[in-house]
Amino acid sequence: DSVLLTGSKDGTAKVWDLPSGLCRRTLQGHDGPVMAVALSPDSKSAVTGGSDGQAKVWDTQTGTCERTLEGSKLGLVMANFVS
Repeated sequence: DSVLLTGSKDGTAKVWDLPSGLCRRTLQGHDGPVMAVALSPDSKSAVTGGSDGQAKVWDTQTGTCERTLEGSKLGLVMANFVS
């Protein structure tokens, strides 16, 4: 799968299909800009971090938020998957 994950000021993240350039899924749930994104090696999960101080774990196949973690009140600016 050739996909790209982007975060936006509108509080959403998007999963893009690189070959076609089409948006596969919009991940919506942050109260403020999405400032950090990470895609799992298998592209099945994503993490987003927002100015709202939350980190959210997403199923990229369904667009479902699987978990919300409370982070810093100053917002989150980096996310990563570690094996």
